[in-house]
Amino acid sequence: MGLSRDQALSMYGTEAATGWGEAEAAANFKPRAAGSSPSISTPAIPDYAAIARQQAADRTKLLAENEAKQNAFLGKYSDFLRGQEGMGAMSQRIGQEIGLPNIKSTAEGLTQTYSQMPYTTTAATRGFDVNENQRQRIIAQKQAELAPALQSAQSAYSSALGTLGTMMGYEQADQAKALKPLELEASMMNDRIAQEISGFDTSSKNELDAIMTQWQQGYQVTKDQMDRATALAEREQNYNLQKMQLDEQARYKTISGGGSIYDTRTGKIIETAPKVSVSGGGNKGGNLGSYYTEWEITS
Repeated sequence: MGLSRDQALSMYGTEAATGWGEAEAAANFKPRAAGSSPSISTPAIPDYAAIARQQAADRTKLLAENEAKQNAFLGKYSDFLRGQEGMGAMSQRIGQEIGLPNIKSTAEGLTQTYSQMPYTTTAATRGFDVNENQRQRIIAQKQAELAPALQSAQSAYSSALGTLGTMMGYEQADQAKALKPLELEASMMNDRIAQEISGFDTSSKNELDAIMTQWQQGYQVTKDQMDRATALAEREQNYNLQKMQLDEQARYKTISGGGSIYDTRTGKIIETAPKVSVSGGGNKGGNLGSYYTEWEITS
């Protein structure tokens, strides 16, 4: 059995021999001289100013490292978005695939022919013995003959626009799906950074939950436990604040060139230009209206 503290002080004048066996202590320590005072170590006073400086330096380093992580991720996210097909290019490609240029050209040509019928008929009958009533009947007859073809062409055009919108919607959904891994990475990264800054991690949460559950169930909670719970709750509040700020900072990223603003939470472009409706036949582009502009029928 090792020496107690009192025995070490009495026999060898130092508490350093505490826990040693008698033989070991005798071999390593000199017996205390008669009349001498025991040597009791005095704890050193921490250099709180140095500790504070080190903590400030560590925090500055941590913030710089976290900022570098965020910037690297946002760069990767921006590169990924740039690699995705733009809405204008997508509209052009799909329009070509479904034959929209020819469909549009046919509908546009018949629409113009129908609307210009009064002028072309008037010009064609000029110099002939045709009165106004006869001219109006000729115009009406020609328009009636053209109406079925015009209606069919406009229906085909309207259907093609609907197909374009549907296919673009599918491709947008695929683009959003492709962004999911990056969105998950962003959430996990921000969570880790918030934990590092606040000092509130999963183990801290489990400890706080355990104390609060003990208290809510009516079991006795010591003052030390309540103090600990209070400190953990303050850390949790700081964690939530840091997480919210990080999420908001990373949410928007401006891409140079096109001037578009991306919402990294949804992976969608935030439009700044007004939407454009499609003329001719009353067709509307809906939420893709600005990308139908090139497919409008002009009269």
